[in-house]
Amino acid sequence: MHKQLKILLCGVLLALTAMILLPSVYSLTGIDKNPSIPLLQTHTSPPQMETISVHAIRYSKAYDTTRHQAIVDFISELQMVDGGFIDNLMEPRSAALLKASKWATLVMSVLDELSAIDEASLISFVVDCEEVDGGFTTSPWETPVDYGTVNGAVETLYHLNALDSINQEATTNWVMDCYRTSDGGFNSQPSSYSSLIWPLYNDIATLNCLGELGRINSALTNQYTLGYYDSDGSVAGFSVTFEGTRSPSGTINGVSVLHHLGTIGLVSADAIENYLMGFYEDDGSFAGELAHTYSAILSLELLGRLNQVNATLTTEFVLSCQTPMHGGFVNIPSDIDNPVREQLMRCYAAVEILRALGTLDALGESFTVQEAPVWTGDNTPPTPYTPPVTPPLGPEFWAGVTLVAVAGGVFAVVVFYGFTRTCKRFHVDASITFALTAIQTPFSVMCDR
Repeated sequence: MHKQLKILLCGVLLALTAMILLPSVYSLTGIDKNPSIPLLQTHTSPPQMETISVHAIRYSKAYDTTRHQAIVDFISELQMVDGGFIDNLMEPRSAALLKASKWATLVMSVLDELSAIDEASLISFVVDCEEVDGGFTTSPWETPVDYGTVNGAVETLYHLNALDSINQEATTNWVMDCYRTSDGGFNSQPSSYSSLIWPLYNDIATLNCLGELGRINSALTNQYTLGYYDSDGSVAGFSVTFEGTRSPSGTINGVSVLHHLGTIGLVSADAIENYLMGFYEDDGSFAGELAHTYSAILSLELLGRLNQVNATLTTEFVLSCQTPMHGGFVNIPSDIDNPVREQLMRCYAAVEILRALGTLDALGESFTVQEAPVWTGDNTPPTPYTPPVTPPLGPEFWAGVTLVAVAGGVFAVVVFYGFTRTCKRFHVDASITFALTAIQTPFSVMCDR
């Protein structure tokens, strides 16, 4: 009994010592027990400027202008000093993202107003998001990289005629790393499988801007795209999920993919038209929303089926979504007094609908803005992302690991030793006792000494 007590006490002491020293090992080596994966490059800090925005429009009261100019004023005010765009006048400076920057660029390009924004700083913003592997982060101070951020960067630079500012070959390779040669689909990231239609649409659009659609197997991708096609014969559309249920948002993505690939004839234009026109309302909208109207109108445009739409009525609906608060757009007319709903993405949808309908001239109407667009978000300079630095594993670390291993081994032997003694005391099956005796023998000898 005395020998058993000695062994038990030794094991307990070693285990306690390991528990006390292990945190010190982490502290000495500076090792993060949950290290995050570092990015491929460290972004530079955005400029520390006090200006609220690049184009700060200041009026003391309501002003008369045109619908066109009201949109330009609103979007210009959404550009931050860092060059990127936010989606709403109340968002913080750190919310500037590539997606919003793409919307702003597309709208200003359609309106022929690119000179109203700071193109140089916008290009710098996009370039600062570039990774060495060809991907793009959501902003210079945010880390996620996926199909949407890459598409936002490429489409922004494409419309600014500035694709030479980035490594186009690396970006093309990044997109192709997302391409699945097994079925013709695209992952959301090179190592992240996705069955949604959005990566497919965004990556195809990106390759189209880069002039690299020839790198994919078009026949295979066409077949894969048809996996999203949901048809009942006379009614059809595309789903967001593979082999899912059709929706307006899925339909615009699917139709756009086939349009880029030049294979729109693979689906029934009549059936898709029947499906989309089922959402058409008496006020000229589709399902009463600007978002659904955008999806339906652009799908019908690509299919050459806009003749069933009352352009005048739909244009009136779009204009009813332009809020007199600051000149931006909302998703539904009942939100025109809600500043939170006044968004850049809605401006993009509205302008694209009018472009497709050929009614951009309607924006020449006189319009009174109740309050000049002034950005009121938090102007705190964003903190640039810095990849964590993992120090080398020094001798202190390995000493701690060794100590824990020894303590664990001793503890295990102590348990086995005690179990063996118990087996002998209560005359448990001899085979078990014999097997465990081989483990206890060395330690019995040590204790005898």
